[in-house]
Amino acid sequence: MLLILSSAKTLVFEDAFTVPETTQPIYQEDANILVNSLKTFSSEQLEKLLKVSESLANLNHQRFQSFSNSQKRASILAYRGDVFKQIELENFKDNDYLFAQGHLRIMSGLYGILRPLDEISPYRLEMNTRLKTEKYNNIYQFWAEKATQQLNEELEKHDNKLLLNLASDEYSRIIKSEQFNYPILKVSFKEMRDGKLKIIGIMAKKSRGLMTNWIIKNQIDEPLKLKDYSGLGYHYDQNLSNEQEIVFVK
Repeated sequence: MLLILSSAKTLVFEDAFTVPETTQPIYQEDANILVNSLKTFSSEQLEKLLKVSESLANLNHQRFQSFSNSQKRASILAYRGDVFKQIELENFKDNDYLFAQGHLRIMSGLYGILRPLDEISPYRLEMNTRLKTEKYNNIYQFWAEKATQQLNEELEKHDNKLLLNLASDEYSRIIKSEQFNYPILKVSFKEMRDGKLKIIGIMAKKSRGLMTNWIIKNQIDEPLKLKDYSGLGYHYDQNLSNEQEIVFVK
């Protein structure tokens, strides 16, 4: 079983956390192609392309210009958004990182697919960015074939050939379902608001991170065991779940 998460905008490159080893991103050369394209943009152009503030545009202009010489860090340590903050790195041991390396993949606009121990440089590039390259009109097109093929190849090696989708729709849609060889199980967290079951954005993000942490710490590799998850008061709902979606409610 493989699980996927979306990458985060918030990055932390200086704290006390360390990993037992690091690896190089599978698609580093493709990431370099994107960076070389982004290097041609001025700060003003990046502000429009990335839809960010002037200060963030200036920061990322500097990042792309000095990309090859920039600081690097394992992706699971570097990303620190609402999802990743729920992954309890302070309690991780070497075997937790190594289990994550074999079972967690992070979808990235710049790197395509990352393993937790893959070293990344600071950047900002969302999956929905309309960056044109020689062959593609946007980031989705750039990564779709590569990501789908890579996940197919990796799941082929797993005993339980299931892709657990804990990523946002923006990121998970790069997987071409018509070319994907294995089941994809989407995870949803819903709660009752105003008499209706709704997905509450911040709670869903936290729950994705907490479930990821729970899977790693307990080395969950059996899909049926997912029903035991109960973080933040959510519990498995059999009536709302099906072969394509597993739903947790509270």
